[in-house]
Amino acid sequence: MTAEPLIEARTLDPKMKKGLLDSVHKNQNIKDIDDLITRGAKNHKELSDTITEIANEIGATPKIAPLKERARIEEKVRDKYRGDLNQIGDVARGGIDALNPKQADEFVDRIAQKYKIIDEGYATTDLGYFDRKLVVVFDDGAVGEVQIWSPGMADAKFLKGDNLYRTYRDKTQPITVRRRAKKESKRLYNEILDKLDKSWLEELQFSRFNKTTKDASDTFGSGTKTITYEEPISGSTLVYVDRSGIDEISSIIELNVPEKFRGRGIGKELVDRVMEDTNKVQGQISSKAAAKNAYDAGRRLVDDPDASLEQIFRRIDELSSVNLASPAAIKKLDQKGIAPPASSMNDLKSSADISGDLGSPSTSPEAISPKSSVVGEKESILPGSGSYAGILPSTKKNLIDTSYTNIDADDPLIKGIDDLDPDLELPFSFMDKMGNESFIPQSVKSLKQEIETDKNIINRLDYCTV
Repeated sequence: MTAEPLIEARTLDPKMKKGLLDSVHKNQNIKDIDDLITRGAKNHKELSDTITEIANEIGATPKIAPLKERARIEEKVRDKYRGDLNQIGDVARGGIDALNPKQADEFVDRIAQKYKIIDEGYATTDLGYFDRKLVVVFDDGAVGEVQIWSPGMADAKFLKGDNLYRTYRDKTQPITVRRRAKKESKRLYNEILDKLDKSWLEELQFSRFNKTTKDASDTFGSGTKTITYEEPISGSTLVYVDRSGIDEISSIIELNVPEKFRGRGIGKELVDRVMEDTNKVQGQISSKAAAKNAYDAGRRLVDDPDASLEQIFRRIDELSSVNLASPAAIKKLDQKGIAPPASSMNDLKSSADISGDLGSPSTSPEAISPKSSVVGEKESILPGSGSYAGILPSTKKNLIDTSYTNIDADDPLIKGIDDLDPDLELPFSFMDKMGNESFIPQSVKSLKQEIETDKNIINRLDYCTV
């Protein structure tokens, strides 16, 4: 074998990478479909033999693909490349299953001794799939493709994953069908990830975050956007309301790391992305792990910036969640004179701004005990000690002030809630006594449970009003 250059395209600027690949494809100089198929068949056999030889020598598993059929080539050139024959690059193709990234690197080094190789590195999708792609340049100038998979990934892709991908991308399908396809795809590939050598996850480093930005003026006010960061391999997501364009405080409204991927620093990396975007950010936190990540990133209690991490943990035990904000956000709140949310059950009970009752105009909040004999010793009539309700009323309500309740049996969301995906998370707002609004994500499943709980509480309170 003669040595040929190995180009690591993953290290190139995106524009340089595109220019390189465009140049390589243009230099194929394909005359017509017949020329493409004739050259492709010869190169495909040669590439298949080379892949098999190297894979067997290093202990990897060769994945030999059939030669792409003429009808498929014509379809792809017509629909994807607008008739440009030089754009197609996978008539000659194949791949391997590598036991670990080290073996994958060894394969790349070996095949680069025979062909000019452009290594595009590992790529991930928002459906949980990942692979490593090599562009092979043959002696006649034609281009081929080699993919490197982790064990089981190729089989999952070709047996089921590709069909799920096509369904997800098909915009003629109902949105529920497309979401289900995405969810099933993530489940499919996560099952593969569970069985992989941990070196694969270390190689990927969970650093390839997808970023999506959407205008949110209709929901959160003029000049706002929702920004979503997603780590596609684990399916971890962070969503925040970006108010930096109007010099206001941005709010993290969702942070979700699947349980099996926790403890690997993914949540911290997601939060770090937000802190890089804006220095004025706050967010409601109910998990101690998330609280530690936020604390390490410099966020502090709004009403007690000097509180230690242990004190924050105690707040979470007492209130179920806390609002942690960056120093710039706390400074902004101080300048605007906005008081922090209630920080304890006593604050809630003694607040002069809390008015109304639990069913009677003559009943004051002070007359209601947080351990009412009607409800029992383990259940608080004042919600909030063990859930979002009350202190953090995720359904924009407060049982202490029923004038602010907006759960309506005729509300389209409530009427159609049984048709929604139970794992779908929706942002619900709450306001503190000074009118400061924040947002908390809540799954459809937990929302339904909260609605039923609220109904039961209200039914019991009918017997204790005066």
